[in-house]
Amino acid sequence: MLAWMKSSGLLHCENKNFMLVTDGIFDCNQWLRHQCKLSKIEYPGWAKHFSNVKRHFKYVLSTNKDDGKSFSISEMTERLGIKMDGQLHRALDDAKTIVKIMKGIRGRRPGFPFNTNATYRPDWTLRFFDD
Repeated sequence: MLAWMKSSGLLHCENKNFMLVTDGIFDCNQWLRHQCKLSKIEYPGWAKHFSNVKRHFKYVLSTNKDDGKSFSISEMTERLGIKMDGQLHRALDDAKTIVKIMKGIRGRRPGFPFNTNATYRPDWTLRFFDD
């Protein structure tokens, strides 16, 4: 991934033209962090502030679940009337679905700015992975 990002001019550039978008805080605080640990590389600076599409969804649609939990990918696509392709929890399929959700949010609120709204937490306990 790092090689692709370098060849695409996404690393070490003054004007960053990308942002990591996830469907929850676990993606960075749990899974990406664990992959970095396994790969014996430092957690990337470009992923320390990211965009959690669940928070954008909740904000734009002004909605909460009765149980206080955030909406799942399936629930967001259903509420937005979006067809979900592929298999849930497969990285590329989820990424494509997140883009569809973002487009659905923009359909509800044109020009909505998908700013960073979540931050990497280095003190997060890696569930399932810590020794």
